[in-house]
Amino acid sequence: MNFSIKNNDLNDVLDLCMKFISKSSTLPILENICIEAGEDGVVFKATDMEKYISFKLPVDVLTEGSLTVNGKIFLDIIRNIESDVVNFNKDDRNEILYLNSNEDKFEINGIASSEYIASPKIDLDESISLSAKNFVNGISKVTYSVTERNFSPILTGLLIRSTEDGLAFVGTDSFRLAEYNIPVNLNKYFDIIVPKLNIIEIQKVLDFFISKGGDDFELNFSNNLISFKLKTDEFSIYLTSILIQGNFPNYKNENIMPTNSNTDFEVPKNELEKAIRKISIFTRDINNFIDLSISSSGNIFIESGQTDKGNAKTSINTKINGDDVYFGVSGKYIQDFLKNIDSDTVIVRIVDNQNPIVFKDSQDNNLTYIVRPLVK
Repeated sequence: MNFSIKNNDLNDVLDLCMKFISKSSTLPILENICIEAGEDGVVFKATDMEKYISFKLPVDVLTEGSLTVNGKIFLDIIRNIESDVVNFNKDDRNEILYLNSNEDKFEINGIASSEYIASPKIDLDESISLSAKNFVNGISKVTYSVTERNFSPILTGLLIRSTEDGLAFVGTDSFRLAEYNIPVNLNKYFDIIVPKLNIIEIQKVLDFFISKGGDDFELNFSNNLISFKLKTDEFSIYLTSILIQGNFPNYKNENIMPTNSNTDFEVPKNELEKAIRKISIFTRDINNFIDLSISSSGNIFIESGQTDKGNAKTSINTKINGDDVYFGVSGKYIQDFLKNIDSDTVIVRIVDNQNPIVFKDSQDNNLTYIVRPLVK
């Protein structure tokens, strides 16, 4: 194996590959990055058995070959090489990778690539072409509502489903739910659940793809895998993730996502966020529970109630349409929503103090967020 790569390109590749390496595996090979030099370029691979990345650069290869090396050591070396170009060498006599620059020489003991995990394959004959920017937007609008640990594996994943109007991204932890819809023409029905931890890392790769001028990508899936194929003139990336098996909760009903309400109001995002932040001084240690009193006279009172640290109360003036209502809710859940919208105001729709409260981005009707009221 003999080839050279620009240092900046290497840093980008390894930063992304490290997100797919196992952090606590008993198999050393899963802590390694696989390097394969072929006639049409060099491929870097990483996996933790649940998600996988293959990153190809079209560099000139003088001698073909392959090897796997420890990812952390590999990245630490590249970050400390100051030369613009790094030279890779390996001969057939041993499993050692030789890295050379103008000033430095490193030898990394490796493991034969024949022991590396085979890359998962999905039939790409019916790939769906999607906008990377829209897809990333869909992920970012709902992942905060997904828990990483739950008695139900379904609730640790992000639902991506096709609808009559396009794509829906849905996340829930059973106490709240976020749905974001992307208008797109699709000819294929699917309903898949991707683990939250995997989709977050995939989003970072898509962000990189976008930053390098990438636009559309190809998506496909099987019964247990989803794949992403990203390509520019400078590189190509292939990603896969396992899928969570099971049926996502049916949330399209009035008991979970109400379409009617008895009380509505629109409130400045910054004022609501500031008010909750004040009250959370006393409530952050008790599940961020806050009391909201909505008065038809035009006042929203936000209270901590009596806690072992004291109590706090503040108010916001706005136009209220409908009945007076009082309920408890997690202040953190509301703050999470506010952090993920771009509009200056939030629309709140309430049935009563027993049914989920609906939050809408006033400038983006594609996003719906619901929170269950709490009982102290």
